[in-house]
Amino acid sequence: MKLKNHLLFTFIFVGLAIDSTKAVEESIRRVAPRTSYSKAVVVTGKELIQSAQFYPTADDRKITADSAAAQVRQIFENLSNMLFEAGAQQTDLVKLNFYVASPEVRRLAIEQLRVWSGGKDLPAVSFVQSRLPYEESFIACDFVSAVAPAGMKEPSRGIRDGSRTWEKHADFCQIPSGDLIYISGQAKQGDDLGEATRATLESLEQTLGQLQRSKRDIVQIKCFLNPMEKVEHVTEQIHVFFGDELVPPLSHVEWTSTGLPIEIEMVVASPPTDAENSITVITPKGMTHSPVFSRVIWVQSDTHIFLSSVSDDASDGAVREAESVFKELKMVLNECNSDFRHLVKATYYVSSNAASSALNEIRPTLYDPKRPPAASKAAVRGIGLDVGELSVDLIAVPRK
Repeated sequence: MKLKNHLLFTFIFVGLAIDSTKAVEESIRRVAPRTSYSKAVVVTGKELIQSAQFYPTADDRKITADSAAAQVRQIFENLSNMLFEAGAQQTDLVKLNFYVASPEVRRLAIEQLRVWSGGKDLPAVSFVQSRLPYEESFIACDFVSAVAPAGMKEPSRGIRDGSRTWEKHADFCQIPSGDLIYISGQAKQGDDLGEATRATLESLEQTLGQLQRSKRDIVQIKCFLNPMEKVEHVTEQIHVFFGDELVPPLSHVEWTSTGLPIEIEMVVASPPTDAENSITVITPKGMTHSPVFSRVIWVQSDTHIFLSSVSDDASDGAVREAESVFKELKMVLNECNSDFRHLVKATYYVSSNAASSALNEIRPTLYDPKRPPAASKAAVRGIGLDVGELSVDLIAVPRK
């Protein structure tokens, strides 16, 4: 039965007083591990740590390595340091998101991941090709790790010692046990990138208010912007938005959109709520629901499934590529006891108009129009492969 929005919000928040102390078995299950990464990682009963996007900087906050291979080695050294300072270790790593300058850098990153991990406890991975805030950087990364619950009541943002990108920015955020809320990318017009960023943040703040959450509950922000060389206009507005607070983990991707200059998505934490289903779809006031993406997905599950991004050869055409990608995703989801009805977040990277059109055609044939995932679709320079034009990155929960 379809609920009106005000009834839906009542349904969610009535459950805030439930007992969240019940024991949940903790586990990290790695699905179909390959030589360098797993097809998916299933996390149950753990607290998640989300990192900010970080770069191959040395202790002086500068990029000193001038070759792609040296920068890739540095990024993994920084990854080890970041995990340690966040209170995690290599075995806790569940997802790595790489931002690379070229397919060659992607290959170097996969090779170095194999060396760094020793072929054990392999995370899920994703790649996108993008220019980065550091013009001289060939690679950047952010990660999700999973640790034993610490009994926190609210998100805890932290700063690591050593290299930093921007002051006032958290390097990582530990997320308390409870619910997660995925807010699809929002985009507003503005006279320039800075004004568009300000207007978009104001829109997101209104959404937070309708969800009865605050800025302190935000655990990740991802910006899709154009052009990257003006990223400082984005960070300036984000600083204003958060005032004296540490900015939560932040990542940037350059998209090639010729329309709106920026789209911003968020992940938000909430205390555990009681719900019959593990997913609640919310359409905030003033917005319309789409059959292929939800404006907000409220996740009420002790288990999260992080899939590696899937891409394929586009030489047989964009439609065949999209069909192949989603066929693989369906098989991986099934191995994780999930399906397309239990997706909570999708990120689509497309590097051609044909790939974008093929994605638009296939989604309605696969998704339940009443509960599609929260999503962002970004037109980008490349997906990190010489032959692919579509990459799909998913987060899901299990079937009940």
